[in-house]
Formats: sequence, C-alpha cells, structure tokens
Amino acid sequence: GESDLSQIVGDNDDFPDGVTIAYLPNLTGVRIRLTSISESPAIAHEQLVNAENILLERAGKWVFGVREDTLHGAVGSLLQKFGLTVATAESCTSGMLGAALTETHGSSKWYNGGACVYSNESKVTLCGVSKDTLFEHGAVSRETARELAAGIRERLQADIGISITGIAGPGGGTASKPVGTVWIGIHGPNGYQAEKLLNLGRDRHQNRKRAVAAALNILRLTVEQELAS
Repeated sequence: GESDLSQIVGDNDDFPDGVTIAYLPNLTGVRIRLTSISESPAIAHEQLVNAENILLERAGKWVFGVREDTLHGAVGSLLQKFGLTVATAESCTSGMLGAALTETHGSSKWYNGGACVYSNESKVTLCGVSKDTLFEHGAVSRETARELAAGIRERLQADIGISITGIAGPGGGTASKPVGTVWIGIHGPNGYQAEKLLNLGRDRHQNRKRAVAAALNILRLTVEQELAS
C-alpha cells in the first residue's frame, strides 16, 4: 500500500536536492514517479539515476519493474527465463488470473492452463479438493486454497500451481468471512504457502482485480525464492 511503501522508501526530504517523489496508487499497486528539475539536462539526468538507485535499494523485493514494465510481464519473464511452468485454479476471479498471465507474448511456453472452479462440485471434480475439507473449513479457507493449488499443479503437470478463492461481494459474506476475504494458495517444488487478504472492500470488480494482482505478486516472489534456493 501507498502508506507502507512511503515508510520504506521515504519522501522528498529523503532524496537528493532537486528530486521530488510522487506516489501514484491504483487498484493493483503503486507507481512511483521521480522528477528532477535542473538548469542542466546532464545534471538532471544524473540526479534521477542516483535517486532511482536509492529507491530500488530501499524498496527491494517490492519492485517488479521500471518504466513500462507490467506485473504479469515480469512474472512471465521469470517463468520463461528459468523454464518453469504454472497452472491456475480460480474460484472468485473465475479466469481473470489466467487471462492476466496470458497477456504476455509467448505465454504458452510456461502457462499450462487453468480451471474455473466456482462451485464446490467443480473444486472436487477438477482439482480433487476433499469434500471433507469443504465441509469442515469452507470454500474460502487456507485448506481449500492449498488443495486447489496442489490439485491443479498435479493435474496439469506444472512446476507451480496457484489458486484464488474468496468472497468478492457485494453479498455472501459472514461475520468470520466478510466480503473482501480472499485466500491465495501456491504449491511448488519447495512446498506450499498461503496468504490471506482481508478488508479489500465491498466492490466486486475491485476485489477481483486486487486478488489477481496479489496472486501475480505472490507468484513472482515465489519464483524468485525458488531460484535463490
């Protein structure tokens, strides 16, 4: 988020004189704009290069690209570069993650495919989720997200399986699982992890877009971790 990111990166006082920083948040992340004003283009360029290096060092893993890079493009480049494949199982986003992944040219080399598992029956049939898991924990849970990711990975013979299951809204929420609750599961060679997103809001379209962006970023970080291990 913008406020957390600004705590990590800093404000105008934390950058060289002549450089200003602006945070431009949207549904799927935050763009950071650096501006340098100087009488000399050469000095302005040098200031920007120095400021960019400072920003990249401070932000670290939160940076997925610069200038015109996209998050789905960054994920695709990583997967293709290191010869990894991915498969998706989506409930509340119903194919939006797969669509985002395949916006990148050449995605057939690393995207094996996916399943839209909106109903509980489809989760069982297409991904092998246990009926007991659905009964005991519900469709929106760490356990279901785990089995979805593991199931789609096995069925489509991918290196990594990733799942999204949640309550997009505007209805369907409960006291324990309010609208905007989303679980993202990922299963790869180094095991399983899950991340819970809370309080995304009540807007269905925004919740789905945010869930996809979060899933892409988790996938990016997982691939980088796999490569480092």
